[in-house]
Amino acid sequence: MAHAIIKDHVGFLGGQVVGEQYISLGSTDVEQAVEEIVRTKPDVILNTINGDTNVAFFKLLREKGIMPSKTPTMSFSIGEPELAHLDFKNMVGDYAAWNYFQSIQTDTNRKFVELFHEKYGKKRVIGDAMEAAYFGVYLWKNAVEKGGKFDSKSVMSTSKGISLSAPEGPVYLDEVNHHTWKIARVGKIESNGQFSIVWHSGRTVQPKPYPYSREKKEWKLLLARISNNSVIKKKDDSTPLQENKSGDFVESIEKEEIRHKKPETIDQNREDEDSKDPIDQDLEDEDSEDSLETEDEL
Repeated sequence: MAHAIIKDHVGFLGGQVVGEQYISLGSTDVEQAVEEIVRTKPDVILNTINGDTNVAFFKLLREKGIMPSKTPTMSFSIGEPELAHLDFKNMVGDYAAWNYFQSIQTDTNRKFVELFHEKYGKKRVIGDAMEAAYFGVYLWKNAVEKGGKFDSKSVMSTSKGISLSAPEGPVYLDEVNHHTWKIARVGKIESNGQFSIVWHSGRTVQPKPYPYSREKKEWKLLLARISNNSVIKKKDDSTPLQENKSGDFVESIEKEEIRHKKPETIDQNREDEDSKDPIDQDLEDEDSEDSLETEDEL
């Protein structure tokens, strides 16, 4: 699913995907993927690999002479905790996309990091998933206090539209789909195992479970096809489409060659009919988040 979204947006930006490879989850068999990178010579590598496979992947990239200075890698599942288990000294100059980085320079985040280190030690690092789990508890707390009940049905109802000043910045639960409006960020790996933030969206981004690049029904059809043992029925046909049961559960990497062409016209800022951003503020500088407050205790 991630690759479908990536390929849609690469096309809208005038780029070209020059190769795609899948690797079984946990496998160290990365030779074919790396060899295709060597052959196709992309401008950037988009990496959706999870887990220990990244160790073998980046090791072989360097052995083949694929360096960040010439062909950087953008990863979608490597944060500060993962870097601690990788040879990050050889990854300096590569990138990652997240909503949160430990290096966010705001009073809110500095306080959060300080409290975390007081409790768990300064050698521990904080990643996006950890920060999301932290503020998620407080979103739930606020929903319970708003409705006065603990049951899931009540919390689902009262959580609509709840917002919070989190370490990453303002977050808000969408009233329609319950996904979270958040600021998007891109970080560059530094020699200390942290990220320097090289880009951010400037404001919270509307969550789109079904991106506008395709119709909702097309996404649902694709989801059904890639789910093991899924059965769907076409609206105009009584014959169900059965996904075959073979094949491993896989993670993957994708290579994208960005060409500097004029992007095609697409309204990517179009909002869902009932979804409006209640936190309509520009954050031209990360320091503008300094006024946000965090909870005093972890």
